Amino acid sequence: MSKLTIRNYRPEDYSDVIKLYDATDAGGPFLARDGQYFNYFLSYPGVRQDSTFVAVSEDGVEGVAIIAINQDRRYTTGKIIELWASEAAIGNALVQKAVEYCDDQSADKLEVCPPAFLDTGNTFAGWQKTSQREVLMAKLLSPKLLLEAIFDDTTMSRIGSGKEFVFVCENEIIKPETSKIKAETKGGESQPNRSNITVSASPQTWLEIIFNSTSPGTALLTRRIKIRPLKSLCRALKMLLATRISRDWSLAIVDRR
Repeated sequence: MSKLTIRNYRPEDYSDVIKLYDATDAGGPFLARDGQYFNYFLSYPGVRQDSTFVAVSEDGVEGVAIIAINQDRRYTTGKIIELWASEAAIGNALVQKAVEYCDDQSADKLEVCPPAFLDTGNTFAGWQKTSQREVLMAKLLSPKLLLEAIFDDTTMSRIGSGKEFVFVCENEIIKPETSKIKAETKGGESQPNRSNITVSASPQTWLEIIFNSTSPGTALLTRRIKIRPLKSLCRALKMLLATRISRDWSLAIVDRR
């Protein structure tokens, strides 16, 4: 195959995208794709003028990815709502482009329903399964910002009432203060000298807890999360349970694993 270029979709690419749909074998059962299907996702809520990408060679369009960016009062989510390619390597390249795009857009997390032709173990290394059958996978792009958004919630304030919490993720410190969250760099002059409850975990563990792939109790027993002092376990675990977010978008595509 000739040199591959990934760029933004242009209206003149439309016919080549349809040819790609017609010519590509998904490697298993799949939903038939046509112009109506493609136009539906181009107009999907959150799809921007610059959030559709095509992989192009001298032979034409070899792959397409459509990304939606949606924001609510808590966090910003990127979603790869359409991903199609003539071969797995091109699909991998489009996924990496989606990660870069969502990172540039300051998205907190990225979600995708992996197509059957992709090797999830290779393409999605470092991602988190959010369902047992790999229907949906997610990548945490900004652990600090996502945790800040989650903790900036009245429910969190009620749970943490009367206690000072400090949450540590890598070198970042997140301090819920009533309805205001303050993030500071660990080791800086403003690092807190004392706190009532300190909870520390890696970004991967935070991701598993947030997406309900593991329970805070399991993470504690396997020493992937640390809570100090131990007498505050119940309050801290209750706070952690409240960090879980729902998978609030329905799957319009049914040809996934």
